[in-house]
Amino acid sequence: GLVLRDLVLENGSGSAIQLSGCSNARVRNCLVQNMGLAGITSSGGSDNHVTGCEVRRTGSRAVSMTAGDRKTLTKGNCSVVGNHLHHLGRYDWGGGRGVTLGGCGNRVANNLIHHCPTGGVSYGGNEHVLELNEIHDTCLLYADVGVFYTGRDWASRGNVVRWNYVHGTPDNGGSGSQAIYLDDCDSGDTVVGNIVYGALGRGVLLGGGRDNTIRGNIF
Repeated sequence: GLVLRDLVLENGSGSAIQLSGCSNARVRNCLVQNMGLAGITSSGGSDNHVTGCEVRRTGSRAVSMTAGDRKTLTKGNCSVVGNHLHHLGRYDWGGGRGVTLGGCGNRVANNLIHHCPTGGVSYGGNEHVLELNEIHDTCLLYADVGVFYTGRDWASRGNVVRWNYVHGTPDNGGSGSQAIYLDDCDSGDTVVGNIVYGALGRGVLLGGGRDNTIRGNIF
């Protein structure tokens, strides 16, 4: 497969790396900075991985990953692991997250994410695992926002948010900031073993969904 590693990609008006329909691609130990749009995007395919990269000062999000088929629950087996993602969303405040995840059966783990205008991770789809991330200083410019955010889909089931550490996030009034925000009827999620510390509005906000499990978290 394709491997991009140990590169510095900087000062562009678009995204630094775009993978479309690729499989078995690796982006490793790259520095991405000062991009007008996203840092790294991967759409379609399977078994693509972004590991050990630093992405900073992007116009929008740091990493976007969509893979897997929701209708058949075929896993994408893609991952975003061990990255440092920070100071994002210079112009796209609403999209300026560390990771945006979609599809089925992908993983976001062991990332350090901070200084985002909105939340740290936005996800939708099925059977993703989001674990062992540290996220702080997010939700800087918004209220009614989640550090981990998902919503508006009763069929977005089987996702697991576990063992993450969320801290140092402001509460900007209104509906505040939530560490894990299962918005507008999101259903079938498992939220377990997370540690939430700091000036957030809530640890978890459930927005009317079904079959969500909240267990063993420390707020």
